[in-house]
Amino acid sequence: MLTPFGRFLRKLRIDRGEIMKDMAEKLQVTASFLSAVEIGKKAVPDSWVPILGRQYSLVDIRDLQHLADLSKPEFKVEVPRDADDLRRETALMFARKVGAMDHESLTRILDVMISKGECE
Repeated sequence: MLTPFGRFLRKLRIDRGEIMKDMAEKLQVTASFLSAVEIGKKAVPDSWVPILGRQYSLVDIRDLQHLADLSKPEFKVEVPRDADDLRRETALMFARKVGAMDHESLTRILDVMISKGECE
């Protein structure tokens, strides 16, 4: 299954009339490695976002970085050293339960987090 980053890469390639080998050469990897990243079998290398930005003259790479982050197989959540127990417990519980949560619950949580972030 294509990752969000993989979908972007495939569309970029098609829009530019390239085959996988062409893009792989620009990224200095094999076509098989590029394919593995697209389908989520390999993580997106950190160096790819700026390389793609330069190679394809992408003006704003923030959205591309977001897609790369969404496509990561795992996330590291850093809790500040001085975080209180409630913040630590919340981060830990969310990490443990997110896989089993329904779409509606996740949407509500995301909405709350987004609205709280805009207020700060």
